[in-house]
Amino acid sequence: MANLADKLMSAAHIWGGDILSSAPNLMSKIAQNQPKSLFRIGLWPIISASEPEIGVAMGINMVLAALLEQWPSVCVYRLMTQVSDTHSSFQWKIEDSQFSVDDWELDGLDENVAIWGNLSLKDDLVSLTLEIENDARADDSVMELKHESSTLTETLNQLPILVAKIVSWLADSDSSSELQRPYTDISSGNPETIKNFLEDVFLWELDYFLALWGQGSDADQVLKSQSNLIEVSNQLDCDFGAWVTAQSIGRFILFDEASWSEWLLPTVKETASLLHEYPVAVVILGTAMFRFNEHLEAFDILETSLSLHPEDRNTWEVLGDLYGKSSEDLSAIDVYQRAIEEEVATVEIYLRYAGFMDSLTTHQINLREGTQRVSAAGRPFIERYVFTDSTADAASLRESCESYRHVVELDSSNLEALAHLVIGLLTVNDAESWPFCTQLIAKDKDGAITTSVIDQMADADLPHIINLLQSAIANTHEATSVHLNLARAYLALGQNEKAKSALSKITVKDIPIQIQSSVARLRLSSDDPEFDIKLGEIHDILDAKGQVSSEEIKFLEDCLEREPLFSEGYILLAQSYLSWNEPDDALEVLLDGQKTAPFDPELIALLANVLWEADEPDLAFASLNQGLNVNSQNSTLLALMGRFLFDNGDDEHAKEYLRKAEAVDPLNSELSTTRLYIANTLSRSNRN
Repeated sequence: MANLADKLMSAAHIWGGDILSSAPNLMSKIAQNQPKSLFRIGLWPIISASEPEIGVAMGINMVLAALLEQWPSVCVYRLMTQVSDTHSSFQWKIEDSQFSVDDWELDGLDENVAIWGNLSLKDDLVSLTLEIENDARADDSVMELKHESSTLTETLNQLPILVAKIVSWLADSDSSSELQRPYTDISSGNPETIKNFLEDVFLWELDYFLALWGQGSDADQVLKSQSNLIEVSNQLDCDFGAWVTAQSIGRFILFDEASWSEWLLPTVKETASLLHEYPVAVVILGTAMFRFNEHLEAFDILETSLSLHPEDRNTWEVLGDLYGKSSEDLSAIDVYQRAIEEEVATVEIYLRYAGFMDSLTTHQINLREGTQRVSAAGRPFIERYVFTDSTADAASLRESCESYRHVVELDSSNLEALAHLVIGLLTVNDAESWPFCTQLIAKDKDGAITTSVIDQMADADLPHIINLLQSAIANTHEATSVHLNLARAYLALGQNEKAKSALSKITVKDIPIQIQSSVARLRLSSDDPEFDIKLGEIHDILDAKGQVSSEEIKFLEDCLEREPLFSEGYILLAQSYLSWNEPDDALEVLLDGQKTAPFDPELIALLANVLWEADEPDLAFASLNQGLNVNSQNSTLLALMGRFLFDNGDDEHAKEYLRKAEAVDPLNSELSTTRLYIANTLSRSNRN
């Protein structure tokens, strides 16, 4: 039974993109950079009110599982039937797949969410009830969702909405704007065909579950079942059936501890051909082949689909992405260019194309117009630009600008693309950059992206943006972010007195403390032309694990005396004392900083570390909790909490915090350090 649980968990995480080893210890997996999904759903059966509809109820359950897996934070363990440790006497009966969450559970399964339900089909009324339990909720409440409709088709069309509500409740956020509807609404269709399809999906998934347990069908029967499922899905005459079928096949291929992968893999190209009317299914199959390292087969499947469905934007996006991931950059560029030429390019395609052009610009490379190439899939193409004359100077940069221009036209809220466009146009001395810069200043409410543009500007361009910022202030009056950026622009030009004047117009008491800290830093910079240089030197010494001088400590102390809201100063001063091996002085500084800047996660993390090293675990936990109350999605604080809980022997809560940190930022440095720390600790102990 434990072996079945391990296989079920590994198969689910592989499909979700979190490829796990079969090691039983979660801490070892986290240490090996093999994270688990945040929500691990144990999916118990939907119980039918009458026996003839059991297959339909369980088929709906399989669709529910596939929809839930569209969210990257979710994996699903499908509990298809009750099994025991004994194989020899087992004979499956359909009633074995009708059990409640209280009747049976699989030992060793690490689910933290449970879903179960009921289905009733009576005359013209289809009634579906789902219940969801989340272990992470302190109140032990159970969410209940009910949906009634006159047809099975209406119920299936409602499932994506129900799933969005489930994920929203689990994540305690509004996921409705992220509604995942991978298939179009099912038209009326033949009710019997829909029932047949749902029953076939259930039996197909059941057979796989039994195969993981050790008692599934042989290769001939599996391939026959696949053929039947494809045939029925095509009879539905909509992409719903093809999507569900492809989801199952793709999942089974990727987990090679079951023989199904070996049996199904050679049939994928034929399956894609049989489902060719539905690009959504072909994309799933092509992506699965790519993840199985069958790159050429994946490219061929997707290129063939595009030849039949050049209008399908998703296929263009996926094919370009897969070429890029396999370092076939020129082939990826060609895919995006073809999408642009077909007039089906999306915002994402324009962004990716611009990214490739930016990379060429960085490496001072231009495309060689007219050069013949052949893609990895064997498709010939020609190097070219689609917007720019290849003989123009900085052709790749100009191409990038045009692509960003299309992004901005399609999505005016994409300020990062707008910033790229401004910098690119400035680089090629295009005066059209300034109207776009005006747009950026007006739309950038917190001013952060405008700040990055100012930091990249040549000195010759700074007077122009100063004029634009002054005009914006005249129009908006109380826009603090614009005043701050005006001060930054003056400082970049070395006009410190004008920077002081801009800062003096900000009414500090009426703005958030985080912004007050930014004002404090800028005031220090405007008072001392050498401030940023001195601060940079201190950063360099500390980054190199060196010891700062007494003069540098005096400099930081003076800065904090003049500007107590300068949160970075507390961090640097505390680190400086630590470089002197003076933890008590560092702690005193950090406690002062905590009162002034409780919003700063870097300061809170350093304070918690110092308290932990001082053998003050209660205060360290209190500090982290305070920080997480302000920054609940900060990966550094989450990872640090996980490490402290691990040290405290509270593995279960440590797991949860480390999973949350992984979900927020898998590349976070504190998370990487924690993984290594846990791995080393486990290797030196017998701890499980």
